[in-house]
Amino acid sequence: MPSKPGNGDESRNRDIKATIFAPTFDNKFSLVPISIEAMTLYVTTTLNAFLGFEDDIVIGLIINNLTKCRNDHVRGLEGIDPKSIALDLEGFLGKEEALSFVGVMWEEFRKMSASISASNAVKEVVAKYKKDKTASTIAVPAPVPAPAKVDSSGKVKKSRWGNSNDSKNNSNNNNSNNNNNNNNNNNNNNNNNNNNNNSNNNSNSNDGNDRPAKRRKSRWDADNNS
Repeated sequence: MPSKPGNGDESRNRDIKATIFAPTFDNKFSLVPISIEAMTLYVTTTLNAFLGFEDDIVIGLIINNLTKCRNDHVRGLEGIDPKSIALDLEGFLGKEEALSFVGVMWEEFRKMSASISASNAVKEVVAKYKKDKTASTIAVPAPVPAPAKVDSSGKVKKSRWGNSNDSKNNSNNNNSNNNNNNNNNNNNNNNNNNNNNNSNNNSNSNDGNDRPAKRRKSRWDADNNS
C-alpha cells in the first residue's frame, strides 16, 4: 500500500519527540563559514577513530546530510535538524552511539563556525581600517587661505601684526644691510690705516732730506792736512 505524502515526516517527528536529546542538539548556528572539505575531514577522522575502521557508507550519509544543511543555510533556510541526522545513523551505529557521535560533532561545528566568523570579522575590520587610513593619507585637502580684508577705498588692510613672511624678509634685509655697513666700516678703517702708513713714510723721507749730506773723505784729504 503506497504511503500518503507526509507520512515520513510525521513518523520522523514522532521519533524525535520520543527520543531524549542532549542540549547540544538545540544549538542554532550557520554551517556556511565551514567548508565542505573541512567537514569531510572532521567526519572521516572522528568516525574512523570512533568505529576503529573506515566506513564509507556511514561517512557518505553524514556528509550528504551536512551538505544539504549547509546549502539550506546558504539560501537562508533553517536546514536539516541534527536530531534527524542522529536518527538516520541509529541503524549503523546504534542509538546511543549515534546520539553521542552527532552531539559531539554538532558542538564542534558550532565552535568552528563561531571561530571562523569572528576571524573573518576581524579581517574585515582590519582591511577597512587600512583602506580608510590609506585614503586619508592620499587625499589631504590643501589649506584654504583666509580672505584678505579690504577697506572702503578698495585697498587691502594690513594686519597690525604684519605678515610673518614679510617680517622675516625685512629682518633678513636689515641683517644684510648691517653686514654691508660693517664691511664698509672695515674698508674705511683699512684705508685710514693705509693713509697713516703713507704719511709716516713721507715724514721719514723728509727728515732724511733735511740732514746735511756727509762728504766722503778723499785720499787727498790726508795729503792736504799734512
